[in-house]
Amino acid sequence: MKLFLVLIFCFSRLLNAQTWSKIVDFPATPRDDGSRFVIGNKVYCGLGSQSVGGCAKDFFAFDLATETWSAIATMPSGMERQYASAFSMNGNGYIFGGINCSGLLFNDLWEYNSTTNVWTQKTTMPAVERYGCVSFVINNIAYIVGGKTLTNNGISDVWAYDIFLNSWTQKTSMPTNGMWRGVSYQYNGLGIVGLGLNGLNKYNKLFYEYNPVTDSWNTIASLSHGGRTYAGYSQINQYGYLFGGIDSLNTIYPTFEKIDLQNYSITSLPAFTDTARKGCMTFTGSDAFYVTTGISSTKRFNSTWKISQIVGVNELYSNHDISIYPNPTTETITIKSNKDVIIYIEIYDVLGKQVVYQEVNDKVVQLNLSLPKGIYALKGLTFNNYRINHKIVIN
Repeated sequence: MKLFLVLIFCFSRLLNAQTWSKIVDFPATPRDDGSRFVIGNKVYCGLGSQSVGGCAKDFFAFDLATETWSAIATMPSGMERQYASAFSMNGNGYIFGGINCSGLLFNDLWEYNSTTNVWTQKTTMPAVERYGCVSFVINNIAYIVGGKTLTNNGISDVWAYDIFLNSWTQKTSMPTNGMWRGVSYQYNGLGIVGLGLNGLNKYNKLFYEYNPVTDSWNTIASLSHGGRTYAGYSQINQYGYLFGGIDSLNTIYPTFEKIDLQNYSITSLPAFTDTARKGCMTFTGSDAFYVTTGISSTKRFNSTWKISQIVGVNELYSNHDISIYPNPTTETITIKSNKDVIIYIEIYDVLGKQVVYQEVNDKVVQLNLSLPKGIYALKGLTFNNYRINHKIVIN
């Protein structure tokens, strides 16, 4: 019987492997160039330029476990915008900058508390208003890179926001003529940014590393790409994902690629199977990539799409920073992170049903599992966005 269940589990994974599928729509108006951030097992998506009604201020939470949407508090009246930067730190989400549909630029910072469902304005960046910046977070410091201002098509400024001091510090600028609507990742203590438009309105093909310890930039000689902007991006562990975008010929791409941030190699994954689009909100689950909203050459969308099995099995189980014991177990199991705080743990049965969800916010957790005998998938997320994905056995 156990062997039969294992075969069903493996077969279901093969059927779903790397195939795009349409899931539940974004529950509001079609739009492009919204913003998203992740807190625990939920992705918060909102803002953007709507088909009707101008710029939006609404936000919705996407539950990665149930793949359902729910409304949360909107940003305050008058804070409607698009091209805002978004990130999360210490269990809170943040929105920086952007531009509204009347051409008003922002340099403000807003914090979203998912426990109280309240938005709070934080210290404004002490620099000119901007939009279309990229961001990354390293050790509770958020770095805001590039963007456009009212008088400059692309800037190379870098500003660091300290969540605990609620203060801004200017850092060394990028070694380029600016970046607008690029992409960003963070890995091994480095911020990695690339693509987008520069201040000369040229399409950038290069990527750059930022070292916060030395406050210095380095051009990544081994990594370049066809120049494009409006691309979607997200990350799972050492892998950065790159979706679509538009090039200098106004070609909107359906491409989907994986960048290994250890060696900067690029692997092509199955191309998007619906209408090519740009300005989407994109994010990842434990082993899936999601695309929602966006705009083609003719229309805006509110559809949501998903592709699974985007990380190889060997890669998923190669994380030596997580210890799980005893495994097999009869009931009690301990999950210990040797490096990073675990935000949550979830367990799925062979049919893909979630049977356990536990918020952790610690480096170690012990679970008492009253589950039938069998093989289960244990998944989770750490504070620095590392994914946990292991097999456990209940005897």
